[in-house]
Amino acid sequence: MNKKFEKYELSLKLSRYLLFRYTTSLIFFISLYWLAGAFLNNRNATIAIPLCICILTLIVNVKTYSVIKNKNDNNNLDLIINLLRITIIIMILAILIASVNIKLILPYLSSNKFSFGLLISIILLLVISYKNIINISLNKDRAYGRYKKSMDNLVDERIKYV
Repeated sequence: MNKKFEKYELSLKLSRYLLFRYTTSLIFFISLYWLAGAFLNNRNATIAIPLCICILTLIVNVKTYSVIKNKNDNNNLDLIINLLRITIIIMILAILIASVNIKLILPYLSSNKFSFGLLISIILLLVISYKNIINISLNKDRAYGRYKKSMDNLVDERIKYV
C-alpha cells in the first residue's frame, strides 16, 4: 500500500507542475534553436544570450524534478523563482538590444516582425511560467485543490487499513 500511495502522490505532483514543465521545456528548445542559429552564423556576440537562457532553463527543469521528487523542498522552489526572474531580465535586455539593431540578436532571421515575435513569445512563456510557479509556491494553483483533496482521501484510506 505504501508504494501505491507514493506513486499516486508522485502522479498528482507531476500533474500539478505540468504546465510549468512544458513551458520551460519549450523555452529551452526555442533558445537551443536560437543558439544553433547563432553558432552557424559564427557570431560570438550573439551566442551569449541564448546560451544563458539554455543553461538557466535547463537548471530550472532539473530543479523542478528535484522539487517534485522531494517533499518540502522550498529552497529549490525559491531558486527556480529567482532563475526565472534572471531569465526574464535577460530577455528584456535582448529586446532592448534588438530594438536598436535586430541583427545583433537574431542575425540569421530576415524578418524583423518574426524576430520580435520570437523574442516576445519567449518572454510571454517565461511570464506564464513565472506566474505558474509563484501560484504553486503559494498553493494557489488549481491543481493544488485536487492534490490536497486526493491526498486527504488517501491518508484517510490509509488510516482505515492500519
